[in-house]
Amino acid sequence: MIAEPTPERRYRDPAAPLEERVANLLDLMTPEEKIAQLGSAWVFEVVDGTRLSPTDADRLMARGIGHIT
Repeated sequence: MIAEPTPERRYRDPAAPLEERVANLLDLMTPEEKIAQLGSAWVFEVVDGTRLSPTDADRLMARGIGHIT
């Protein structure tokens, strides 16, 4: 289920200007979440065989992650 855009979640509104969406999202993020966006993980760090490992994913992405390679 996808949350509907609300005034405090303007970043979810595809009709809103990009600059407003980005500014809104950054305003809502904590400093820890912003820093976490700089991080990355290798796919083998979060996959156990052919399935996602919830334990490893939670450990690596507790505050967010920029990308998985």
